[in-house]
Amino acid sequence: MEKMLTVEMQIAERARKYRFEALTNLHEFIDEPLLRSSFDSLNKKGATGVDAET
Repeated sequence: MEKMLTVEMQIAERARKYRFEALTNLHEFIDEPLLRSSFDSLNKKGATGVDAET
């Protein structure tokens, strides 16, 4: 959990530092555990997407 918080803070800091630039090097920060945790935190009872897929 602590590592993920640090990674999220690094991404947020980079976004603040380079406000008018695209974040193109996020692959340095995003790994499988971060993606899995993000997916697990999604609202499973949320609305379907624009393509009507659940």
